[in-house]
Order: sequence, then C-alpha cells, then structure tokens
Amino acid sequence: MAEAPGRADPLRLQAFFHARAGRWAEALDSLSEALALKPDDPNLRLERAIALLELGRSEQAALDLDALRPGPRLPTGTLAYWRGRLAEVRGQRDVARTAYEACLADSAARRLHGAARAR
Repeated sequence: MAEAPGRADPLRLQAFFHARAGRWAEALDSLSEALALKPDDPNLRLERAIALLELGRSEQAALDLDALRPGPRLPTGTLAYWRGRLAEVRGQRDVARTAYEACLADSAARRLHGAARAR
C-alpha cells in the first residue's frame, strides 16, 4: 500500500483532540485510520499503543510496542518509557523498573550529548 502522509496528518490531529478530551475510543479510531494510510510511521504506532493502554487493551498495545524499534523519529527513552508503562499495567514490576531505568539513562545521555555539542 502506498503511503498517504498528507491525509494521515489531519487524522493524527483529530486523535490528539479526542485524547485530550479523554475520548480514547475515538482517538484509537482516528489513529488506526491514520496508520492504515501511513503504516511505517513509528509515532502513529506508538500513539495507537498509548490509546490502547488507556482503553485497558494491553495485549493489543503490546503488539504495537513490540513492532517498534528506536530510531531518529522514536528515541530509545520514549519507547522504553511506554514499554515500562505496559509492564506496570501488567503488574510486571521488575520489567517496568528496567524499562524506566533505560528511559532515564537515555534521557541523561541525550542531555550530556547536547551539552557537549553546545561547547
């Protein structure tokens, strides 16, 4: 399927407003539609995983999170945070702690890298 990124953007915005209003089911619908138009967008997949988590659908959220890999458009720390959140929801405290530690380590590394580049 060819990507249609321009058509996905209004759906992402619509999902944002639904989520801000606590209408997670509507946000999920918009994100799923946007992801169908732009299937390789890691942030859309992450946003859909978040909506699924908010709806208590952790198994489906896990599928989206498992499909993601860190990269230029999706920092390691961001992905680690949401994997930690999923583990927390599932009651997997040790897994959550490890993920949150990875999130903090990535955030600290990014700050140090930014400070070094600024010199």
